[in-house]
Amino acid sequence: MSSHWFSAAIPAWTRAPDGALTPSGLPAVFRSSPHAWMALRLIYLADIVRAPVDVVTGTEERYHRSWNTYVRHGAAMQSLAALITTNFNASVTLWNAIDQPEVDAAFSTVICEREPFPRTNLATLAMRQFELDPARPEEPAVLDRKLTSADNEAAWVLSPGGACRSCATPTISQRQHDQIKRTLRTNQQVFDLLPSYHQTNGREAPLWSSRVLIAAKGVADHVLPWAHGGRTCPDNLANVCAACNYSRSSTSLDVVRVATYT
Repeated sequence: MSSHWFSAAIPAWTRAPDGALTPSGLPAVFRSSPHAWMALRLIYLADIVRAPVDVVTGTEERYHRSWNTYVRHGAAMQSLAALITTNFNASVTLWNAIDQPEVDAAFSTVICEREPFPRTNLATLAMRQFELDPARPEEPAVLDRKLTSADNEAAWVLSPGGACRSCATPTISQRQHDQIKRTLRTNQQVFDLLPSYHQTNGREAPLWSSRVLIAAKGVADHVLPWAHGGRTCPDNLANVCAACNYSRSSTSLDVVRVATYT
């Protein structure tokens, strides 16, 4: 394994526990996909661009703050899911205390920040650093069925405490997500619902619904990627948080040396 992966540019908080393995049995380096991508960006800055130390340090601190905000938001939304059916007034207070733009910024940072790296495919960088074969598995002739909301709910129920099986971030179930969304919409006079904002595709979407709620939802993820022939069945599905799901896409956990789901 390349010595780059022992660079000081990789923060301890992104690393997998000692002895952790990827699904195929390779030594794991990173806790989760978003941790891997954040560390890869730091490697790019430190070892390829040769950015000043203060730039690398400042970027790492910003990533860590964003990650902590994201995790706290998941925990807050779990509390909201419990309160919304038992103590409505308390749920209003909790929701209205959420800094929605801050959550959106944190979510964006941990899953899809690409602006500083326009010419770099981070997955390719990972394969080169790990000296892995870049060849992808052949696409199967027939793909299994796609995920449904029922799969999300089933995977969440099987996850202890509703935690992400990759990074351990608290998540809410599909059922809780839908219930909160309905309650917010039917009680707009008391809940703070930010107006629509412009997405990168030019369309407008409600920030509270499309980002703040989704950031806390657990999603069923294929351990062996669906695009590579992974089955949509309980043995190949795990509840993961939105950051782990969206940042991973169809990339194999082995490619970026992410620890297998617990």
